[in-house]
Amino acid sequence: MPRKKRIWYPGAAYHVMSRGNRRTAIYKDEADYCHFLDIIKMTMKEYAFRVHSICMMTNHFHMEIETADVELWWIMQPFGPDYVPTELDWWWKDEPLINCPDRRVGVIGARRCTREDKEKCINRVKRIGEDNPGAIIISGGAKGIDGYAHTAAIKNGLRTIAFVGTGPDLCYPREHTELFEQIGEHGMILSEYPPGTAAYPSHFPRRNRLIAAWSHEMYVIGAGRNSGTRSTVQYFHEYHKEKRR
Repeated sequence: MPRKKRIWYPGAAYHVMSRGNRRTAIYKDEADYCHFLDIIKMTMKEYAFRVHSICMMTNHFHMEIETADVELWWIMQPFGPDYVPTELDWWWKDEPLINCPDRRVGVIGARRCTREDKEKCINRVKRIGEDNPGAIIISGGAKGIDGYAHTAAIKNGLRTIAFVGTGPDLCYPREHTELFEQIGEHGMILSEYPPGTAAYPSHFPRRNRLIAAWSHEMYVIGAGRNSGTRSTVQYFHEYHKEKRR
């Protein structure tokens, strides 16, 4: 039976814990421990709360935390059983991921990505499909991580949506002509621009806000500090903050 939400009030103290899937290890090496601590720091910037103590063991963790002005269940979402390993540059979700059909997951990243980034992307989409066979992979149809995300979704039997910065009848980049045809068969291509609209640099930041708005969850892989994917992350935070109010 699902547990009821805990009673919450500002200044409340809680002992919280979580285990890996089927109690398997969630910390495989020192890098995983460090990454988990980074998640805590990132969450503390997003929500005001204090960590009084923490104990990290191979397959689970315990924390004593004190809330401020945000409810406990928002704070704990990044620390659920679907712990995200160190393969990702950035990850966030707006609600717990538990067998949600039609869950829309954004997967974005660098156009000029490494072979390692490509493998990370393919493995991540595969895992998303294993966790949620009904998931929909959302990306931007561009070279690099976007293209690999769409392709991996199709190969794993998932639906996929490409938000493009041109008219929906044009293929940009041109080398993705065959991929766009497959996306049309296994999902859809969406654009806010009318047919025949060519690609302009200003279109793509606007396209990014649609990816952010449509995604319940977002993964960023292989993106540099000045990458355009950072604007998608910012939009995602803004839109999903509105949902929490």
